[in-house]
Amino acid sequence: MIRKKDIIKLPIKADGTPDFAYIESYIQKTRTIAMERISILQSL
Repeated sequence: MIRKKDIIKLPIKADGTPDFAYIESYIQKTRTIAMERISILQSL
């Protein structure tokens, strides 16, 4: 749960804007790993 005082740090580009391409890539890699692990568990 995110509260009002929580700070979420995002990766940024050299110009100081959020690096959404990196964030998207990171999420996709994490999702792929999770799906692979789910597949392994389902095959047991």
